[in-house]
Amino acid sequence: MTGSGQPHAAPDMAPMTEPSHGAPIAVSNIDALFDWVKTDGPGCAVGIYRGDEPALMRAYGLANIEQHVPITADTVFHIASLSKQVTAFCAGLLAERGLLDLDARLGELLPELQAGGDILLRQILHHVSGLRDQWGLLDLAGWRHEDLKTTGDIVRLATRQHSLNFAPGSRFQYINTGYTLIGTIIEQITGQSLREFAQEQVFDPLRMSRTHFHDEFHRIVPGRADAYDEDDTGALRINNPAYGTAGPTGLFTTIADFAAWERHLASPQICSADLIAEMHRPGTLGNGQSTGYGYGLALGTYRGLRIAEHAGGDAAFRAHFIRFPDHRLAIAIFCNTPAAPPGKLAREIADLILSDAFSARETESHVTAAQASRATGITAPDGDTLLNYCGRYREPGGHDLADIAYRDGRLFLASPGGPDYELIPLGQDRFAFAGLDATCLFEPIPDKPMRFRTFYGGTETAMLEAVAAEATETLPPHQDYSGRYFSEELDIAYDVVGDGPALLLSRGRRGTYPLTPLSIDQFACPGGLSIRFRRDADGAVDSMEVSTERVWHVRFRRKSD
Repeated sequence: MTGSGQPHAAPDMAPMTEPSHGAPIAVSNIDALFDWVKTDGPGCAVGIYRGDEPALMRAYGLANIEQHVPITADTVFHIASLSKQVTAFCAGLLAERGLLDLDARLGELLPELQAGGDILLRQILHHVSGLRDQWGLLDLAGWRHEDLKTTGDIVRLATRQHSLNFAPGSRFQYINTGYTLIGTIIEQITGQSLREFAQEQVFDPLRMSRTHFHDEFHRIVPGRADAYDEDDTGALRINNPAYGTAGPTGLFTTIADFAAWERHLASPQICSADLIAEMHRPGTLGNGQSTGYGYGLALGTYRGLRIAEHAGGDAAFRAHFIRFPDHRLAIAIFCNTPAAPPGKLAREIADLILSDAFSARETESHVTAAQASRATGITAPDGDTLLNYCGRYREPGGHDLADIAYRDGRLFLASPGGPDYELIPLGQDRFAFAGLDATCLFEPIPDKPMRFRTFYGGTETAMLEAVAAEATETLPPHQDYSGRYFSEELDIAYDVVGDGPALLLSRGRRGTYPLTPLSIDQFACPGGLSIRFRRDADGAVDSMEVSTERVWHVRFRRKSD
């Protein structure tokens, strides 16, 4: 193999040559997909599950570079958000046993919450709760990547919030906070931590002997993989998540153990078939629209076949799990490098195995809310990239106009005289229109205006080009904004200061950044922050609202001199 050398096959695990559905698995074809992995660097473990048994397990690269320990089928990986399906299953298991009502209101179980008391537990599982995301809150509150974050830290921050992002049930937004709260509720009901409950009720009965929820950061785990990325010079460095929490993340497992989890999903062993069916049933919004998300699983189709899947990514770990339930095929890929695209690789493996079953059409025209989210591995463009798309676009030789605007951490399309449409990232330059079966693409062309193309049902409907910006409004002087602002919800102060022609935002230990004006009282800040200053009845700035992708409208009140 080019680059990767000899991959490591799972011990005593001969590949099936005649799977029950689809084409035979050609090991050389699977190995070729991982020929970018180097023998002295991080890599991936791959599990292909057919029927009730693993069909193939392969491993590429090193689990620990310092000790030159290879990845194997028994290497323990942090699999990030793949944890959600297990957390959701634990909640469903308690509900099946009559110990938890998934239609109970969150405030009945966690009365200390200031916002979100009317959220139903089921809405949390389906990501329609409106809760602000825990990782975004921690970032705004001054926490750094390397700071150890515990369940207690997250719950305390969640209970300080006065507002939600939106009314529960009104839209889909992929959020981690709710799954942390579900873990807390499981402990409250059972007297066991999520780790203890899952071990006793799930992992031990399924004989997943190398699997656990890792809620103790310093716990020793034999055979675990470290994750690696590159520093600014291109040198490898360790980049493990600094977490002492479980629920939305924190599951440690192996591709060998995950075969038992897939076997259970295919043929339930510790619950009713109804619970597994419920996990694969999408939630709905208040208007009846499907979210495309079940219990920790994003639901949809791929090339005409029904799928259930989830992506995971924390620090430098990456993971993906995809099921084709009607064809008894599942694929899990766990990686300890962000260079790996496990979702893409899983689909390429499926392409090899299910080629005869796929629809002739290569892509799906309809994109569910869950498929257009981090649940499936979508990497949203950062705020700086979104700013590059902003401005006015005009149809060449025609009259159609559209304005692209960045506000509240998101991108919007506004047509003159028409409604605003939120653009949901499907990648770095492709977006879905919220609530519509429509997508758009920003197409940068060297030495030419940016193109903005729209599609409906997979058919192109318009092509517009960026036009030169018109003269902007005269902005207020810096002293209108300068001062210290304090957020009670985050327990942190930000400073806004003028520095010559620039206006700067100081976020304490997170650094100082220039503010880019978007319009009067609205600014963008590196790190994906949108800043909107608010004025009192006399026209003086008395507060600012800070928003990011998954944390909206956090109020900072201006402190008097």
